[in-house]
Amino acid sequence: MPPSRNPTVLALVTAASFNKFDALPGEDDQHKAFDPASKNLWIGAFVLFFLWWIAQLGLYMFQMREPVIALAVERVDSTMTQKLARASKVARDCFTFMFVAAVMGTATGTTAVMGILGWAFTLLSVSWFGTSLYTTSPKVHVLASIATLPSIITFIGLSFSNL
Repeated sequence: MPPSRNPTVLALVTAASFNKFDALPGEDDQHKAFDPASKNLWIGAFVLFFLWWIAQLGLYMFQMREPVIALAVERVDSTMTQKLARASKVARDCFTFMFVAAVMGTATGTTAVMGILGWAFTLLSVSWFGTSLYTTSPKVHVLASIATLPSIITFIGLSFSNL
C-alpha cells in the first residue's frame, strides 16, 4: 500500500499539518467564521461604535455645562449640543447597520467584495458623521442617507446569496 493511501500515515500527516487557526479537517473552508473580509466588517463596526461613543460623551459634557435653571420657559439647546445630538444619531444609525451587516457576513461567509463594501460604508459613515458636526442642512443628511443605503442593501443581498 503506498504511503499516501495508508490511513495511519494520512492521519499523522493531517494532524501534523493542522494549524489551530485552520478549519477542522472536513469542514468547508469557504464558511470560516473570521475570514479577512469578516474581520474588516467587525473593525468597521467597532470604528462606528467608537464614533457613537465619542459623540455621546461630547453631548453629555456639553449638557453638563448648561445651567440647570433656565430663564426662558422653553429650554434652548446650544448649537454645539444640537450638532452633537445629530452626530450621535448618525453614528448610532450607521453602527446599527454595520453591526447587522457584520453579523450576517459572519454567519453566511464573506467575500472580498463584501469586505470592500464594508469599508466603503464605513468611510461614507465617517464622512457623514463629520459633516453632521459642521452643517445643519437636512439636504446633506438626505444625500448621505441615499449614498450609504445602496452599499448596505447590496451587502445584505450578497449575504443572502451565500446561503
